[in-house]
Amino acid sequence: MFVRRQLDWIKESQVFQRLRRGVPDEELRSPFEKATLPAYCIITLFLVGLFLAFRLTYFHLDSKGLLSPIVTFLSLLLGGIALRRYGHTRIAGSTEAIGIIGFFSLLTAFSLAMLCATNLPFADDLLIRADAALGFSWIALFHGIENMPRLLSLLTVIYKSIEWQPIFLATVLMILNRPRQLWTFVNAWIISLTITVAIFPFFPARAAINYHGLSAQDGIHSADFLVWMQGLRNGSIRSIDYSSITGIVTFPSFHASTAILFAWGFASVPNIRWIILIINLAMLFATIIIGGHYLVDIIGGVLIAALAIWLSTISAKRLS
Repeated sequence: MFVRRQLDWIKESQVFQRLRRGVPDEELRSPFEKATLPAYCIITLFLVGLFLAFRLTYFHLDSKGLLSPIVTFLSLLLGGIALRRYGHTRIAGSTEAIGIIGFFSLLTAFSLAMLCATNLPFADDLLIRADAALGFSWIALFHGIENMPRLLSLLTVIYKSIEWQPIFLATVLMILNRPRQLWTFVNAWIISLTITVAIFPFFPARAAINYHGLSAQDGIHSADFLVWMQGLRNGSIRSIDYSSITGIVTFPSFHASTAILFAWGFASVPNIRWIILIINLAMLFATIIIGGHYLVDIIGGVLIAALAIWLSTISAKRLS
């Protein structure tokens, strides 16, 4: 009896009726949100750039392991567009935003792998001198906490929160019906990541963890990216595959940028904004230790986030 009532409720629901009979013409909406224009313009430029790079260089794309994330993110992106067309604007916004962030992250991972081929000198010595001028020593900080496994474990969890915070923010903002705020965040994320990619080839670095000869067993984020990065630099690796989706940027730190972006994105959300602020302040510290970043990397990431927020806010006002 209970199951029958539930089935009857589903059949009478608006969603079911729309699937069965279609959506009335007067309820159809534009599939595109004007506020997404900056994001799609940048994505288009990256797609064109990658197409030309693959055609004009010895790099090639190995789809093994990549097909699943590409299909997933594109499905979310296109699904969001379709949902907006049929009037489901809230779920459309969060779905499309998550798809855009994920798909663009893949594009930038491929771009960073190719940019390693510029093979400019490592900038670790320069970054260490900059840290020293600020009175900071990475190795001294590490030795101060290396015997605190619980702290290192907690910092690792916080460091990895970059994986779920965008999804959580997109969901919360659409529940609160704040599409403009969501798209301002998405555009800021994409602008920040674009600037990071543009700067990266001029300051390639081993990162503090590798420079000081530490390993992942020391409680620090995996250091094995360096072998792969050097293969890209010396020409022995020209296949872009699932292993390309890894962090190879030292300066500036995109993790630091995202910590600022998340804190800013949640700033107007009641109840949880202070918790998110604490998490992301901790992420800045975790980025130094778990990410093996220099202090100047963090400062660079914070400044880029501030610039991206400013640019995204301006574009949101002009597009509104």
